[in-house]
Amino acid sequence: METLVDDHPELASEMVKLLGHELKSVKTQLRELQGQRGSSAISSVDVDAGRALAEVAELRERVRFLETENERLVNSQQQTLKQEPYDENDLLQQKEKIIQSQSESLDNSYRNMQKMKKKKERSDQDVISLREQLAAREDEAKSTANAHRRRMSELETKLALTVREKELMAEIQHLRDNYTPSSFLAGSVRAEHAEQPTADDLRPYKRYAGAFRLREEWTTLCRQRIASFGADEVLWPTMPADVIGRAVVICPAFTQKNNSRVDSGTCVWSKQSVRIGDKFEFFYQSADEWWLYMGILQCRGVSTTTLPALGQDTPAVANMMTERAVMQKNLMPPLLFNNLRRMFRDGLLQVCCVELECVGFNHPLYVQLLGEDSQPRTSHGSISPSTSAARTHAGNVKRSARESDVVEPAGRAGKRHKQGPL
Repeated sequence: METLVDDHPELASEMVKLLGHELKSVKTQLRELQGQRGSSAISSVDVDAGRALAEVAELRERVRFLETENERLVNSQQQTLKQEPYDENDLLQQKEKIIQSQSESLDNSYRNMQKMKKKKERSDQDVISLREQLAAREDEAKSTANAHRRRMSELETKLALTVREKELMAEIQHLRDNYTPSSFLAGSVRAEHAEQPTADDLRPYKRYAGAFRLREEWTTLCRQRIASFGADEVLWPTMPADVIGRAVVICPAFTQKNNSRVDSGTCVWSKQSVRIGDKFEFFYQSADEWWLYMGILQCRGVSTTTLPALGQDTPAVANMMTERAVMQKNLMPPLLFNNLRRMFRDGLLQVCCVELECVGFNHPLYVQLLGEDSQPRTSHGSISPSTSAARTHAGNVKRSARESDVVEPAGRAGKRHKQGPL
């Protein structure tokens, strides 16, 4: 009841009014009963005395309850009315505080939402970056796999080449052990439009013994490096092949050279350096000391073997190999020089067989050579199967070798050349 009065003062006022009207009604009923009781007291005392007294007592008790309740309600209403008057500013302040609190809450929510949005954007960027990294790693893995495949292919190719190289080395070794110059010389075929004269038409230009010599004006006409050899060093084809189309030159596998890194007076030994494809202006001295210009010859192959395997273990050939190997005799004791000659003859030192083929002919040089000191064409000055061509022997042993410094450049060829600087 107190909660109802505190929460609803208007309803409490209405209830006070109703209770007041009811109290008045009860008092009116009480006076009427008292009047009736006075008028008919005598007649009804005996009949209704007990009942009337009970009703009166009940009414009095009810009146006292209503008065007490009415008094309490009046006091409660008075206390409610005594409260401070309603202040609109306080309400506005409270609303302002509420709005401010809600605004702060909304601001916090907005900030949190922005943070979550930025976090989501960073997460999206991280996802994109991770995807790019993943794609890059995949590309890298693919490129690495491709590189590995290429490397494997290269290794397989290299392995196959190594196997093939071993097979070729074995074949070369077999060919070295069975080198026969005749197999190369037999393929000497004269072309239909060959620039080189035939063996019968080729004329010698001068006859002299000793080192090879060539005038300066003739040297300037040489288009290739100059090479000169004697009859003991060259093997020619036999008939019916082209007698001068091909040749095999025998030279030492190692030659003595001046050591350019230190003072003069010391020498070093170096391998032959002729390469396949090198071209030379080839001069040949026959057995009767006539010099002939044979044309432009190109290297087709180089093999190493020994003089006994070639069947050329004569003292003359061994002496020529020693002369070519030792460029400065004054730097070598005579005993060692003689030992080298014997070692060549016995096959203890190897020699190179340089296979040459005619690929051209220097006609201006040939004309100049024949212009002076030339002799009529004679049998002793030409290349024929009966002379140096008969030196070709079949069934010789083939050995590979590097080509040596056997050729002297045309620009450095002076008036005097040591015989056969191949």
